[in-house]
Amino acid sequence: MWKSELIKYVCAQRLCCMLCVIGLSAGMTGCGGTMRRPKECTLGTGVITQPITPHSGEIAAMVALLPAMRAPDLWIQPSFFSTMHTLFGHQSSMIGICITLPGLNGQPFSAESLVDAGWEVYELNPPIERVASDVMLATEGMGASVRGVTLSYAIDQMLFVAADVARAQVQQLRQRRPELQNAPILVVGESLGALMMVGLLATGRVPYDAAVLVAGGGSCLDVATNSLLVAGPIPPELLTDPAFQAAYAKTCRLDPLYAAPTLRECPIVFIKATSDMIVPVSAQERLRIALGAPCTFVYEGGHVPLFRDADNTFVPVLKEIGEMAIARVAAENAARAVVDASSTAGSGSTSD
Repeated sequence: MWKSELIKYVCAQRLCCMLCVIGLSAGMTGCGGTMRRPKECTLGTGVITQPITPHSGEIAAMVALLPAMRAPDLWIQPSFFSTMHTLFGHQSSMIGICITLPGLNGQPFSAESLVDAGWEVYELNPPIERVASDVMLATEGMGASVRGVTLSYAIDQMLFVAADVARAQVQQLRQRRPELQNAPILVVGESLGALMMVGLLATGRVPYDAAVLVAGGGSCLDVATNSLLVAGPIPPELLTDPAFQAAYAKTCRLDPLYAAPTLRECPIVFIKATSDMIVPVSAQERLRIALGAPCTFVYEGGHVPLFRDADNTFVPVLKEIGEMAIARVAAENAARAVVDASSTAGSGSTSD
């Protein structure tokens, strides 16, 4: 039974690759669109007052033992371009820390440009597909509800671990690089990475000054069911099973659509594509509304052209939001310095 499920998964993966080629070909033949900016864009000032907490119990313990959950420290790595800058002695010019969550290809389209702009970029790749595959194998033959609950626990557990990994990396980086001690932190989620980024931030464990979601949609099951790239580790008949959907929806705490309200008023910017067939436009809009309709940039085009021409589509937006985060952090640091100076002066006067 285990082997039969594995064979199904391998076939699904091959079909997914084929559909990727078809989708990319369709995107390559289409014309690129334009980015429409909002009349006004400001970063929210809200904070997470009630972070989402992890599950507990037997299922959570079982999920922690899944093969995909091993070696989480390897989930985050410095970008190749950041490594090159370090090797060639350019690290002193860094202006901030950026954590990117890439899409299915595993490589962020924005990394090179952000490094060139002065950001120290780390790539965070929570293994969501491997986790889902492990769950499907471990629960083969079980009821749809059990499989839905187990998948929701697994996704939540993965994102809590990823959040801890990201936080630890930021702390280590700031210890090694004193010039980044008070530098801003930018979080960027691209496509599938944007789906995971919402839950990641909703844990309250990842420090950030600005976050940008690029073509992200809400509920993972919604996207998996309606995306052009329909093949994946979850059998199609299970995706559309009402019992499976209900169990997942009731249990998953960090699915983007359910975690989004936690982030309302937070410093988040949304970028959506109007002709997206990879992350359906309807799913993007549901997530945007669930986030409280933050500052939104609209790309008049499809998913593939948006990322294919990243330097001319959403990278300028990332740089703009990054500059806003830099200015805000600089103002906060200046205000803190004034307060510290006043406190020191007051202490000196009292001692005299």
